[in-house]
Amino acid sequence: MPLQRAQTRGVGLSQVRAPQRSGDATADFVLQSFAQSLQLYRNVVGVVLTPDDDIVAALVACKDGDTVLLLPGTYLVRRNLTIAKSVTLRGLGATLELDGQALVQVTANRVTLANLSIVSRSGASDLLSVSGNNCMLRDLYLDVDATRAVSVTGDYCGVQGCSFAGTRPAAGADVYFANGATYGIVCGTMWNGVAGTFAVDYRAIDLTSQAANGPAAIINVR
Repeated sequence: MPLQRAQTRGVGLSQVRAPQRSGDATADFVLQSFAQSLQLYRNVVGVVLTPDDDIVAALVACKDGDTVLLLPGTYLVRRNLTIAKSVTLRGLGATLELDGQALVQVTANRVTLANLSIVSRSGASDLLSVSGNNCMLRDLYLDVDATRAVSVTGDYCGVQGCSFAGTRPAAGADVYFANGATYGIVCGTMWNGVAGTFAVDYRAIDLTSQAANGPAAIINVR
């Protein structure tokens, strides 16, 4: 079903209906409470999606400043997921499964991605790219096969508390800040492999001083 913007704020859940009475008082109470909770999410958060919703269309329909909450489940993404609005995309036990050559592209400024798992076996060059400024990637788990799992070209961007898995070529990197990406920061990140590779301005920095898969110290990119 097509997504529609709730009158209060944001895009509502396309699959939510008024609960059907079962005849059992306890079951009816649970159903009613669940429906009320979902409505509360819609009113407070603004945009609430389930795996049955079209996340790409929802991000096009949302407004700057919206928070998009992904309820638990796996969201199959068959085309590029472009975030061109200044929004927060937050998961609640949600996984983005990128099909084929689909990528996640953050092009707007002041975008936050938080509490999400991202899975891809495409082997793409830059699986999650950030070209907007003042963006934050927080508490993400990226199980991706890619040359660079995260590629940042925007300014004042951060990667915090993220974990990486999947394969990289010898010249690849978990987090890559391209030449010209100024004042970036990476902290509390669990690198892929024993030491992992963190690339800055086309120069690879081997974090051999860190414990195996341990959290990286705060790194000021520029």
